[in-house]
Amino acid sequence: MASNTSTRTEIEALLQFIHSSTEEAMSEYEKTGHGIPTSDSTVSHPLDNKPGALALRKAIRTLEAACEQLCTTLAQPMHTLVNRAMPYEAPCLKFVAEERIADILEASPNGVKGMHIDDIATSTQNKFASDKVGQVMLLLSTRGCFREVSKDVYANNRISLSLLSTNPISSTIALLSGELLQGVTMLHEAMVHPEYAFSRAGNRTGYSYLLRNEMPNASYFDWINANRFQRSMVGFSQISGSSEAVLQVYPWDSALSSRKDFLTFCDVGSGPGAVALSLSKFYTDKFRVTLQDLSEPLEQAKTVWSVEYPKADVAFVPMDFLKESPVAGQDFYFLSHIVHDWPDSDAVTILTNVAKAMSDTSRAILHEVVLEHVQGEPDEEGLGSNEKANPPLLPNYGSGNVRPYNYNIVRCVSKSQFPSLEDDAQIPYHPLAHARNGTFNNGERTRETFILLG
Repeated sequence: MASNTSTRTEIEALLQFIHSSTEEAMSEYEKTGHGIPTSDSTVSHPLDNKPGALALRKAIRTLEAACEQLCTTLAQPMHTLVNRAMPYEAPCLKFVAEERIADILEASPNGVKGMHIDDIATSTQNKFASDKVGQVMLLLSTRGCFREVSKDVYANNRISLSLLSTNPISSTIALLSGELLQGVTMLHEAMVHPEYAFSRAGNRTGYSYLLRNEMPNASYFDWINANRFQRSMVGFSQISGSSEAVLQVYPWDSALSSRKDFLTFCDVGSGPGAVALSLSKFYTDKFRVTLQDLSEPLEQAKTVWSVEYPKADVAFVPMDFLKESPVAGQDFYFLSHIVHDWPDSDAVTILTNVAKAMSDTSRAILHEVVLEHVQGEPDEEGLGSNEKANPPLLPNYGSGNVRPYNYNIVRCVSKSQFPSLEDDAQIPYHPLAHARNGTFNNGERTRETFILLG
C-alpha cells in the first residue's frame, strides 16, 4: 500500500493538472473573442462545432483524465462501480434525439423561458405521458443537457442544441445510445452462446445475436446499409475532428511544393469524403480527388459535394475494396477509419489491393485510432507511439481518452473474430492471431498490431 505522503503528493499533482488544463481550455475560448461559455447558455459558442480545436481537445483530455482519476482515488469503490453500472443517461439521449425534443423547445414561442413537460409531451409525435417525459428530462438536465428553468419547465441550453435534428451529431447520438448500446449489452450472451462464442463469421457476432429475430443471419453491415449509418458518420467526423486534424497535422504544403502544381488524392472507402472535401476547399485547385466506395454511399457523396463545393475537381468511382484495387498511380491513397472495421485477413486484402495500385512515389495514409494499454511497453524500437500523459495521470490518459476504448467494445460485438490457432489447427501461423486474441479481438488496434498488420 502506498504511503500517505506519496498518495497526497499524487493527489496534489492531479489538482495541478486540473488547474493548468482548465486555464488552457479557458484561454482557447477567450482567443475567439467570444469569451468562456456557460453550460446554461442558450446559443452555441463558435468553438462548439469547430471540427479541429486541437488545443482545446488536448486540454479537455487532461482535465477529464485528472478529474476522473481523482474521484476514483477518493471515492469508495462501491460508489464508483455503481455509478459506472448505470448508463441510463444513454437511452434518455436516444429518446430525446428520436423524438426531436430539442427541436420542439427551439420552436416554442416561449423561447428561453422554457416549456412545461405537459406541452412538450403533447408536441411529440407519439403524445407521450408527460410524467415519463419529465423523468427523462430531469435526468438529462441534472447531467447538464437541457436546462430546467423552473419545476417541470425546460429549455434548450448549449449542450442540447447539438441534438437539433439539423445537426448530424443528433444521428450519431441516436446510433450510439440506441442500436450500438443494445448490441454491447449482448456481449456476455454472445460470448457464452455455442453458435456465436467462437464463430469467425460476420453474421455470428454479438451484434448479430441482438438482430437474430429481426434480421436472421444478418451481419453488422447488413444492418447499417438499411439504417442511418451514413448521416451518423458525418456526426462522428465532427466529434473526432477528423477533417481538421488531417488538414492540420500532415505536411500538405511540403507535399505540394516537392511534387507538382496539384496532387491526386484517392479516398478509399470514402463515404461522403469529408477529409477530401476539406482539403479541396482549403487548397483551391490543388487536389484532384477520386472518391471510391460502393455505389450507394457514392450517390450520397455526390449530393454532399454538389452542395458543399460544386466546383471541386472530384470523380466518383464505384469499387468494392475487398475485390478490386482503386484507381492506379495516385499521389495519395487515404483510408479513414476503414481498417478497424475489418478482421485482419480482410484488412490485409484491402491494403494489398491498395498496394497494387500504388506507384513508386505514391503514399498511403491510414487515419485510424491507435490504442495504448494503460501500462504500455517502452518504445525500444523507436517506432513512435501516442502521446503519453505525465504522471500521476495514467499513461493513456484514462477517462480523458476513453472514447476509443468504448468503440473497441462496440467492435467486439459487431465484427467477427480473427481465428486463433486453438480454433483451427489448419490455419497457418500468423503473429496477429496471438497479438489480438485477447483484449483487442477485432476492434481498434494498438501500435504493435498495426505494425504486424503491415
